[in-house]
Amino acid sequence: MLARLLQALLGVTLGNLAYFAACLTPRDHKLWLFGAWNGRRYLDNPKYVFRFVLAHSPEIRAVWICKDRQLCAELRRAGVPAAYCYGIRGAMYQLRAGLVVYTHSASWEFASFLLGHRVRRAQTWHGIPIKKIGYDDQRGADARRQATLRYAAFRYESDRDDLVIAASEEEKKRYATAFNVREDDIRITGSPRNDALVQSARRHDLVRSSRKKAIYMPTYRGSVGSEFQLFAETGFDFEAADRACATMGVDLYVKLHPVQLFRARDRAALDRAGCLHAIDGVGDIYESIGEFDILITDFSGIYFDFLITGRPIVMAPIAFESYLAQDRGLYYPYQDLCPDEPCHTWDSVLDRLQSLSTTTFVPGERYRRLQQQFHRYLDDGSAGRVAAELLRLSRMVTRA
Repeated sequence: MLARLLQALLGVTLGNLAYFAACLTPRDHKLWLFGAWNGRRYLDNPKYVFRFVLAHSPEIRAVWICKDRQLCAELRRAGVPAAYCYGIRGAMYQLRAGLVVYTHSASWEFASFLLGHRVRRAQTWHGIPIKKIGYDDQRGADARRQATLRYAAFRYESDRDDLVIAASEEEKKRYATAFNVREDDIRITGSPRNDALVQSARRHDLVRSSRKKAIYMPTYRGSVGSEFQLFAETGFDFEAADRACATMGVDLYVKLHPVQLFRARDRAALDRAGCLHAIDGVGDIYESIGEFDILITDFSGIYFDFLITGRPIVMAPIAFESYLAQDRGLYYPYQDLCPDEPCHTWDSVLDRLQSLSTTTFVPGERYRRLQQQFHRYLDDGSAGRVAAELLRLSRMVTRA
């Protein structure tokens, strides 16, 4: 016990010493580092800004930082400038970088003790939130006090964000309290990952077939790395759903949240089905999400993104009460977010799919109002707008 305590104290001491040394290291405001999902995925908003910068800003040296050696090797083989977070090259980049861009926090995506205080930090998050996040999460009512105490002990664990991007005034208002930042530090640019959604939707419009493609994308319930239990808990009948989809001429795909896994039985049932399909967690769904004609979801932020397409969205808050009791609260009364009446059972979801598969969908006034509430931009120019904000932010490094 004492040995573990001493080891922990030594780790904290060394981390703080490294951090203070990093604070003294000269910073290169033209060296930008990008990371996502604890350094273990190449996707989301940072990916699309990173790609834009590589293509359009030759004066900037952009590098993707990985905490997964295999991912780092794969990116390098594909010609992507990437570095392993804890390698010599990755460490040197983090000691010299002037700006970092991430999906969650600088301390989660990078080796934060190497960043120092003068590095500018850009929070892109990973989707417009339905569920309360950050300091708004009421399960952590004293989160600010805890963050202050943690920062006093671990100086390198700062949760400071110098820039936060948002898709609308509505999202800007939420992020100001969730991330404890000034509204002046939040820029409405749109979400860069939606550039790919818009582009894939355009391609799909050119080659539409008579057979509909629907995708079910639930939010995660439980903990990171856990199995998705909702199908088992609610008695989802895979065989009956497969027969129904075959009758209506619909292919239904299931894509879980990136931090959750299929149960073995669920995956086997999907593999046996003819019209039900599993999409593995590996890969970037935004490269192809626009190819789907219908979205089914519950509390996932994908709902907001898919609004851009003007295509039908089936809101399916299955086991709604148990979710609210066990997980975070919502920012809005759920009914206010639904462009149509929500489906609370699997049977009603299949009935709605049947209706949508046989009619031409035209977004109603409520749908359009929600679209305008949560998106200032409906184009594919968000990455460019974010890159412009990053250029502005990076120039502040020399004055820090």
